[in-house]
Amino acid sequence: MRKEMISTLLFDALERFYPDTVKIQGSTVSQDGYGGTVESWADIQGLTALPCAIAPATGGEQKRADMTLVIYSHVISIAGFYNTIAEHDRAVVAGVNYDILLVRLDSHRKMTSLAVQIVS
Repeated sequence: MRKEMISTLLFDALERFYPDTVKIQGSTVSQDGYGGTVESWADIQGLTALPCAIAPATGGEQKRADMTLVIYSHVISIAGFYNTIAEHDRAVVAGVNYDILLVRLDSHRKMTSLAVQIVS
């Protein structure tokens, strides 16, 4: 029998370290009546109300010819192993939408970390 190095009971004991919840959404793209694309987002079953903690990572500005877009980067740590989350999904924490840039899974299959940017 294989002995676990990190118990899943650890996350129950660390509840206060994961004060928020995150839901992961996937998009579908369709065309409007004028031939333009319309993107709509919906919750992915089994990936809602996941205990998480969010923290700012870095901040910066990206200047474009038509506007200045401020980008805030964050890291969302999720208590659990969710290998179905992908970079084309988005995360929603406390009503704020975040584009997922990178999904990191730990080697013990216990935690998931998302590198994200606020959607402006």
